[in-house]
Amino acid sequence: MAKRALYFSATTEEYGTELYRLYPWSKKPMLIDIDPGPSGSFPTGFEELGGRLYFRATTEEYGGELYRLSPWSKTPTLIDINAGAESSDPYQLTAFAGALYFGATTEETGTELYRLERGSNTPTLIDINPGIGGPGPDTSGSVPTDFFEFGGQLYFRAFTDETGSELYRLDPGSTTPTLIEINPGFESSAPGLLSGFTEYRGYLYFTAFTEETGEELYRLAPGSDTPEVLDMTPGADNSFLGSFSGIVGLRGDLYFAGFSQETGTELFRLPAGGDTPTIIDINPGEATSFVDNLTVVRGHLYFTATTEENGTELYRLRPGSDTPTIIDINPGAESSTPLSLTEHKGKLYFTAETEENGRELYRVSPWSDRAKLIDVNRGAEDSNPFDLTSAKGKLYFSATTEETGTELFTLACNGRKPVVVDIDKGRESSSPAEYFMV
Repeated sequence: MAKRALYFSATTEEYGTELYRLYPWSKKPMLIDIDPGPSGSFPTGFEELGGRLYFRATTEEYGGELYRLSPWSKTPTLIDINAGAESSDPYQLTAFAGALYFGATTEETGTELYRLERGSNTPTLIDINPGIGGPGPDTSGSVPTDFFEFGGQLYFRAFTDETGSELYRLDPGSTTPTLIEINPGFESSAPGLLSGFTEYRGYLYFTAFTEETGEELYRLAPGSDTPEVLDMTPGADNSFLGSFSGIVGLRGDLYFAGFSQETGTELFRLPAGGDTPTIIDINPGEATSFVDNLTVVRGHLYFTATTEENGTELYRLRPGSDTPTIIDINPGAESSTPLSLTEHKGKLYFTAETEENGRELYRVSPWSDRAKLIDVNRGAEDSNPFDLTSAKGKLYFSATTEETGTELFTLACNGRKPVVVDIDKGRESSSPAEYFMV
């Protein structure tokens, strides 16, 4: 069996933006040059199926198409959905029940759902919205999105001219999705548009809209065609506004950022199977705390929130508690604005900004109220870490220093000093991104 490797894209002047493979024991990434020359193929959207890497890449000859790469190989297989130089632009590659599901575009069908069996080079079209209609003047097809496996079935959101954007369920191997219509008629309920989909304790949770209830939380049992609305603000008022931080489960409760006129957007807790959430009001009164970045680590909920007194900072909430603890990285009213919250080996890693250190990497251990600085770029200049990825006992991320430019860094468990993997030697940046382990 092949050893697992880290795949990512990176850019050099000689090859453009191309695919690279890095084995855990190596410090030298291997170039997989899909589009020879300086243009680059811009690989993206990585997914694993049957031990092989699937992704989208672009060449002048074929446009943006689907590719498959076997372990140890340096020659990806092209799966050309839209024959010729026009792109099919495959997106949201999702492995489910031994096959790959994704959206892709052709002139004949618009943007539709496809299934690719393991090892096959011929995807099967699942045409949900036949004809030339679509959700917008420049978009045709059903534009399926937000694929999520639940109860042995694939759920997603898709559009038809008759129903608008609604929830669909697909059985393994089937080419006939089941419509679960939340907002009857041609008006959309747009399920999961704000929240995505979350499975917790045997139910599927997501947000959806109807004119009668507004934007509310829904719960669906496996195989059911009748979602249950949890109307937190009875009537047509919305319980969710704008962007949404997702739904996470922790020890019997669900946590999410909800809205009410009395509290603004705050943290809510809902017992699994319950109907009435509890508001955890971080910024008391009508002022909004903009709760975001909900992340569970070792039985604790971490998230970011904003108050006038502390700015945007990191918080920790113990299970069952209504009183979050602030982990104040930039004391006072100035924000540290933590981003990229990532669990690695039972600790929380993230980036934050202070005037003294710029935007750098930090680590918080369970039960601790203090964040430890991991200063990649010494002094007040940012290293701007991004794409934090935990894999095979290491934390991988991109960061910038004056000596290396923007490059790949690795950090061993409890390590104090990140190690650079310099793809474009010297101060030039390779800007690696989208780390994915296969």
